[in-house]
Amino acid sequence: MTSIISGMSVAQIQMLTSGQIASLSTTDANALSSVQVQGLLTTQIPYFTAADIVQISTTALSLLDSAQVAAISTKDVAALTVAQISNLTSVEVHSLTSAQVRALTTTQLSVIATTLTAAQLGLLGASQASGLTTTALGAITALSTTPLASLSTQALSVFTSAQVNALGT
Repeated sequence: MTSIISGMSVAQIQMLTSGQIASLSTTDANALSSVQVQGLLTTQIPYFTAADIVQISTTALSLLDSAQVAAISTKDVAALTVAQISNLTSVEVHSLTSAQVRALTTTQLSVIATTLTAAQLGLLGASQASGLTTTALGAITALSTTPLASLSTQALSVFTSAQVNALGT
């Protein structure tokens, strides 16, 4: 099946049904080219499993548009590797939905924290905020203190003294 998938045109990939997408093996998902991934319909993306999403190349994921990124399920967002997350453009990061932002792990947040909007930072829970590194907090502050003002009291309450000190550097 892998050789069949890799030989399909974007138009043929777009004709795959949700059931066909869901039945692809991780090997098949990995065989999708960057052009094929970029051509996926937003209605197809949610049917990829977390294992499939992780197998799609970082280059291919970085080519998704905002609507396609927003179509990734929250469980799949949480499964993205640090390399995949770090290759998202600022436009793609800004297109993450509220549920997707809440699904991010602390490790994922550490690589995109400076790209989050003020509204997205305001969505962070205590467990996510506790994982923000001093480097990430310092970088956010260096850009502007405005996004930090949107952090919830709950998120701020879990900061360590090192994290608080990073806000002023």
